[in-house]
Parts: sequence; C-alpha cells; structure tokens
Amino acid sequence: GTVPGKKICYAAHVDTSPEAPGGATCLIHEYKGEDIVLPKNGTVISADNKNLRHKVGCTIVTASGDTTLGADDEAGVAILVQNMLDIASGVIKDHPPVDFWLCVDEEIGRLDITVVPEEIVASWDGLITLDGENPKDVDIDCFCGWETLVEFTGNSAHPGVNGEDLKPAHYALARFLVEIEDHFPQPWQTKDLEPFVYVAGVTSTTSVKATAKVYPRSFDPDELPGMHQTVVRLAEKVASRYKVGCEIGGEGLMYVGTGTAIQKSPEILPPIMRTVDEVLGKSTQQSVRGGTDGAMINVDRPDLASPNLGTGMYDFHGTGEFLVVEEMISMYEVMKRLIPAYAA
Repeated sequence: GTVPGKKICYAAHVDTSPEAPGGATCLIHEYKGEDIVLPKNGTVISADNKNLRHKVGCTIVTASGDTTLGADDEAGVAILVQNMLDIASGVIKDHPPVDFWLCVDEEIGRLDITVVPEEIVASWDGLITLDGENPKDVDIDCFCGWETLVEFTGNSAHPGVNGEDLKPAHYALARFLVEIEDHFPQPWQTKDLEPFVYVAGVTSTTSVKATAKVYPRSFDPDELPGMHQTVVRLAEKVASRYKVGCEIGGEGLMYVGTGTAIQKSPEILPPIMRTVDEVLGKSTQQSVRGGTDGAMINVDRPDLASPNLGTGMYDFHGTGEFLVVEEMISMYEVMKRLIPAYAA
C-alpha cells in the first residue's frame, strides 16, 4: 500500500461446478428480449427466465449449451486480475495495503485457508469476496452448509433363480430419497431464510452399492446437527427394511453463515455500500441462499468479516449459465473505487 488504512483481502475462486462439464466455448448475444437458443444439446434460456427477463439491451455471454460457462467464479477472478494490473500500472493509486487471493476447491466445499501463511491471514482487517449475482446486491449473510454421505451395501443375486438372496442397495437408496423428501422441505419448496435438505447426487446405483450425497442447509448453524441426525435415522430405517448395510460419512460442517463475523466488524460495510451506490445507484443488503468463499473461511476464522459482491453471473452450475457483461464491468468500476476507500 501507498497510504495507511485497513488491509483488505479480495478473493474469488478459480474452480467451477462439477455439476456440468467445463471447457466452454463462449458465445456473445446482444440481448433483445427473446429466448436464447444455444447450438448444442437443445439448451434454451427462456425469455421468461427470472434472471434474464430484465436484461434487455445488455450484452450476454453464454457457453454453447453442453458445458457450464464458468463465470462462477471466473468473472470474479477476471475482475480481481484487472484490479491487480491497475495497481501495478498506477491506475489505482493511494491505496492501503491489500492482498488478493485466488482460491480453489470452493465448489466442492474444500476451500482451505490454512494454505495461506498465518501471519498473512492475521494481517487482514477484512475479506471481500466476488462471487455473487447482481452487483447492486451485497451479501451480508449466507447459508450454513453440512455434507452427509450415505452408502448402502447389499448383495447381488440372479433375481429369478436366487431372488431370495437379493439385498438391493439401490432399492434402499430409492426409498431413502422418498423419505428425505417426505421429512424435509426441498429447495423448490423454500425461499428467503427457510432451510432445506437437498440430495445433490447419487452414484453406484446397483444392488451391491448405492450412495447419496445429502446437503442440509440452514441460516441457523444450531439446526444442522439435528438435520444430519434425522438423515442418519432415515438411512438406518430403510437399511433395516431391505436388510442392507449402511455407512455414514461426509465432511460434516462445510461452511457457516457470514453474518456473525460481519456484525462484529460492521465498519467493513459502509465503504462498500457508498461505493456501490456511487457507481450503480441504490445498493441492497441481503442474505443469500448459498455459500461463499468467506463462509468456508469463517469455519476456521469465525471473526473475519467476509461480505460478498456480485459480478453479473446468473443460473450458474448448469449449461444455461450466463454473464451480463455490463454488470461485470460495473463491478470492476466499483472495485477501482473500493480498494482506495479503506484508506485511513
């Protein structure tokens, strides 16, 4: 830094979601309000899409329909890299000390702050992440996340000749999914601060082995252990019904809400809100129904305030992901002003 002030670390994650293939071929659309028909796999982004319908007149970037775009979170990475270049070239000047951290493994919940030397982390007065949607929305809290892995093991046999010897792990898994839906609210049934339990994926669906990755989500961290125990109870119930084995694993607590740390260091927010207001008009504080880089870091660093900013990416984790170029550029303009704004 060239002047004294708060030392902020700015972070974004390099990795993209494993839920859709990577390797995007980017397409540019001058959006006029119609469906966006992508050339591969029959992928269509509907004009009625809640995130797209207000973007008429904008420049939209998509992939070609068979991969994720990867703007989550390469949009954030691109902005930060340009900020680094601006500092190096003198476009951003008279700023306090600053760190940039390009993370990996956020999308699989394995982001590890211990790879950063302790003395560096201890020097941060705050962490600002770029991993959100609309740049006008500042995320001041988020879900707490838990991972439970359930594996059923059974026995294979010829269903006609030795059907009595079958112990169908895949039947247990199917029943387990129904039990989860019957006992917990689902993502499509919830909104705002409501919790849910989501089965993110199933693998090895045979009579011998069938597994499920289960994600309890809540804004209240105290709810998560009980949600996990109910998942375990349901798994053991169906395992008994089909006489199959049942093993429970997973990471447990993956990330926590960012709100508690931000409430302890509220001084991190006014420069953000003023700068977003200056560039984009009225800003909004919100609790986001997802996790962020800061939420994972707060597991190990519960007092590190980590608000999250938007980059113009929408519908991420799927082949219909898109990026609004004007919004990404506007966040870059916000960042050019925000980095010097923490000067004393």
